[in-house]
Amino acid sequence: TTSLAWCVASNYCAATSTNNTEPEDDATEILTSMVDAALRDWNPPTAVPVRQAAGTFLYNFVVVSSSMGNEEAEEIVVSLLCGALEQLLDETDPTCRLRRLLVIARVIWNVK
Repeated sequence: TTSLAWCVASNYCAATSTNNTEPEDDATEILTSMVDAALRDWNPPTAVPVRQAAGTFLYNFVVVSSSMGNEEAEEIVVSLLCGALEQLLDETDPTCRLRRLLVIARVIWNVK
């Protein structure tokens, strides 16, 4: 059920990326909390499907945050980058490792 929740959140993030409007303050706080929770679920010993779904949410968040352009989003993305790098070498699942690399690439190079 946790992986399904991350899938729904990930789809929501992807859908809002086409909106091109800055989120309200409440939404930014909620996104910050969700990113923190996703970072916790992205690391072992969490089950692989949950890690994969949390990684997808985090990638979509990075995509959305690049269009937000506010300082809070930049701080969240920096901590997201640190979290992605932290467990990169310890990740055993190839899909999770790929998603970590995609998040890292998107943050560093703002790849479109």
